[in-house]
Amino acid sequence: MTRNLRYVSYLLLLLSIIGWATPIPACAAADVDPQASSWAPIRQMSLKSFTNDADKDGKPFIDRMVKAAGDLNDYSFNYEMNVFKKNRVISQRGNLEFKKPSKMRLEVTDGPNDGSVAVMTQPGKVKGHLGGVLSIFSGTVSDHSSYLRCVNGWPMVESDFLSLAQAIRGYVYNDGKPTKVTSEPVEWQDGKKYYVVDLYEGSPKRLWKRIAVEPGNLLPVYWIDYEEGQLWTYSLWTNVQINPGIADSVFKL
Repeated sequence: MTRNLRYVSYLLLLLSIIGWATPIPACAAADVDPQASSWAPIRQMSLKSFTNDADKDGKPFIDRMVKAAGDLNDYSFNYEMNVFKKNRVISQRGNLEFKKPSKMRLEVTDGPNDGSVAVMTQPGKVKGHLGGVLSIFSGTVSDHSSYLRCVNGWPMVESDFLSLAQAIRGYVYNDGKPTKVTSEPVEWQDGKKYYVVDLYEGSPKRLWKRIAVEPGNLLPVYWIDYEEGQLWTYSLWTNVQINPGIADSVFKL
């Protein structure tokens, strides 16, 4: 492996993502206490009951999510992902642009890797570079390289909205995860109303994933993952721009 490629491989390890949802880029470790009071509202939201026995099975709604995402031609968004470890929270923020059929650009905008970029213009290969003075080092790796995975193992190249929706459908249809969706949009922590999709695992049944979905476009806004019923990741998408007509030049590195 060349010196330049080693730098790029390190970059892509840091850049990978939801997971989405996560479906989301790898995060920079932050010295933040996961039990800090600032996380209290999020922990409360993660434990709150939104669905009940009267709500319908979520399969038809998830099918609608897949169709809605598949109908998009191009889009951009800002992301934030927080991974809750035992003694710290790993956090990252950045931007992502996507254009059919498979063009994707991801840039880290906050954290030690500020300015790092990864670009995919066709399935199979991803180019990238570090931020700052190290931006002169660039190279290419396979889209399924281990360097393109986040701390939770999710591949960066499956971070687009369609891949995320298809992943949810796969958990339900292929893996048999039970699911419920609220019959109407319900109020979230931010004061807005979303449909809430819950996926469950285990026996007795416990919460495994929770997705807050925008009623208008059926895209995820918040995504919570759980481990053994406890909060593990909290991700969100903001400033979503749908079909803005992103130029191909955006995906040149």
